[in-house]
Amino acid sequence: MTKGMFSAAAIRSVAHLAAHNPIVLTLQNGLGNVEAIAEVFDTDHILWGVTDFPADLEGQEVLADTTLYGCTFAFFRDGLARFGVRIRHVDMTDLHAVAEALNRGLLNAEIDPEVRVSVWEKVAFNAALNPLSTITGLPVGGLDCPEGRRIATAVAEETIATAIALGVPIDPARVLTKIDFALANHRTHKPSMLQDRLAGRRTEIESINGAIVRMAEQAGISAPTTRMLADLVRMGEPRG
Repeated sequence: MTKGMFSAAAIRSVAHLAAHNPIVLTLQNGLGNVEAIAEVFDTDHILWGVTDFPADLEGQEVLADTTLYGCTFAFFRDGLARFGVRIRHVDMTDLHAVAEALNRGLLNAEIDPEVRVSVWEKVAFNAALNPLSTITGLPVGGLDCPEGRRIATAVAEETIATAIALGVPIDPARVLTKIDFALANHRTHKPSMLQDRLAGRRTEIESINGAIVRMAEQAGISAPTTRMLADLVRMGEPRG
């Protein structure tokens, strides 16, 4: 669950576990986490998924969960092979065992046979709202204006076009509906990217907008708004 910029270090810290051939599950935001894990662990045992738990820190050790959704995950079978990850086999018993473990923790886990779609839809959602909130310093509700909606929609559409070009059958209407819902219902929520900026920490911009731009280039898709937001967030990143 670590943030994308710390994936490589986190994976190296547990590399000794690879000898036991464990199941590895990533529920991280963004793209590229599966590839990072596959540098150390057997790709036949990597599970990939997403969560939808918007939350805010209200103080030390105080976490406010605004809306409880759940998580969806599955063994990633094919779509990422073009980026160097090849998955050959999955034991459904492992999937169900992980789902049961997560549900014992009340995480509402579901097995998703099209998890790559879920991951890309969340990436589109995060790319549309998180950097915009970080740059402006506004919570999600502050983006609910013509300018904010125009920028968020442009980023979502660029991400959707990239996903489709890469063979991921993302649902444009579902992405835009999620953005509308967040603008209307998560108005006081500060995305984790904004929380990182306020705390003077690095953000996940390279795993989200930065990754989208890189993949858009590979697919021959223009993503100028996504690139601009990535550059603006980069300008405020801690130096050194």
